[in-house]
Amino acid sequence: DFEPLSKNFAQFISSFLPLRADLNEWSLQRIDYNIDLKLTPREVEQYITLLQRGDKNHSWHVHEFADEEKNRRESKHGHRKKTHPTGSVLFDNKQYSVNIYNKHLERLKVQQERGITDTAELKMSEGVLRIEIQVKRNKLNTIKRNIKSDFDFDGKPIEYFARYDVAIPIIMRALEDITGRADYSTFERAKKCILSGVKTKRTQTAIIEFLERVTRTKSLWRAKELHRGDIKTETVLEHLKRLNINPVTIPVSFNRDTMDNLFNIVAVQFAEERERTVTEK
Repeated sequence: DFEPLSKNFAQFISSFLPLRADLNEWSLQRIDYNIDLKLTPREVEQYITLLQRGDKNHSWHVHEFADEEKNRRESKHGHRKKTHPTGSVLFDNKQYSVNIYNKHLERLKVQQERGITDTAELKMSEGVLRIEIQVKRNKLNTIKRNIKSDFDFDGKPIEYFARYDVAIPIIMRALEDITGRADYSTFERAKKCILSGVKTKRTQTAIIEFLERVTRTKSLWRAKELHRGDIKTETVLEHLKRLNINPVTIPVSFNRDTMDNLFNIVAVQFAEERERTVTEK
């Protein structure tokens, strides 16, 4: 809620900037939308693994830190980074940065760097998958134009950007670009679904071979690079989408046949939070 945020901000800043204690008098340069998914510690690790093996919409790239980008630009045959930091996935495009990570590992690292131990904080972070979406300045301008017709304001006051109806479409769009909507399954389970849901033998074979390649290389983007044949990758992916099969297959070591897509988990959590808010009012 904006009201408690505004009060906490005023209490924090009034001691050294008393004339700037009104949060809405500040103009946004960026805003981060965050959501914590409470899972089991093992599920957090599993989702990170699946995301690291996945792909993304063509407009996104895997985040490069400054030294990595410098080295790539100086290299004659430099290619964009395709590996993520340990325990997380980190994507960028011109409008957003998206970081999905193991909250427990992040808190543990921060405490180690500070030389402190907060067992209560570590306990609370266990089994938490944090999704952070940083909205960049040029996208803020687009959001402002979209909501200006409903509200009368100058600048970029945080109150009008820290709203569910603004945040939810941004979070869901970014997640869909990165994870799609299809649920995860093992290769064997996906194969059965393909054989029963795709009519022609030729198309069945192409899709199954593609999934075998994803499973073998442990990478969707690598499997796409290696794909050959008269049935295009886009056609294969469209069939999988129709069948609700994520092209990233669940490793046998997970000891489970299916996993919900994060897009669907977040959608359910948002719906529950909205219903709870309405009930409380």
